[in-house]
Amino acid sequence: MREFTPRQKEIIGKAVGIIAREGIQGLTIKNLARAVDVTEAALYRHFKNKQAILSAIIERFEVVSRVPPHPDPRAEALELIELFLLDRFETFSADPDLAKVMLSEEIFIHNEFMATKQRSVMHGHREFVVKAIEAGQKNGHIRRDIDPTSLFRIIVGSMRLLVTQWSFNNFTFDLKREGRRLWQTVRALIQTKPTEE
Repeated sequence: MREFTPRQKEIIGKAVGIIAREGIQGLTIKNLARAVDVTEAALYRHFKNKQAILSAIIERFEVVSRVPPHPDPRAEALELIELFLLDRFETFSADPDLAKVMLSEEIFIHNEFMATKQRSVMHGHREFVVKAIEAGQKNGHIRRDIDPTSLFRIIVGSMRLLVTQWSFNNFTFDLKREGRRLWQTVRALIQTKPTEE
């Protein structure tokens, strides 16, 4: 992953803000130069073209979407899934515009380049969570009567719904607090009960 200069990071952040407010069609070099308060020519010194800016946005997605390492390599499946979810809520709380863009279907459906990159990020998440679910089912901590892919959809789908509700409510509730409450509910639904082990 390449390193961006502070100015490039600012440009990427402004580009994400424009997309969050106006959709991807609002991201023009002219609009971005105005947001960053530079000339269009100056903007081209930092990024070759709009595609290079979109590539940089996707790289930012990839960085913030990485599954964080767990401090304990012997962590149980439920702990790993919790870490994954709570990290998403933390990341999105810190950057609402990024959350809006990352979870926007419109942006990715109509832009094949970004759709391809976003699918790659999503596949990485699915692989991590499904692997944790399978390990949890194997050791008896996660119920076995639902297949891992369906459990993944329940877990990640509920996360996406909560973030979408937060966005539609103008970020007025505490996403991290509600995210923890959601995880406790999901955990209660997916973990095995003592009598089932």
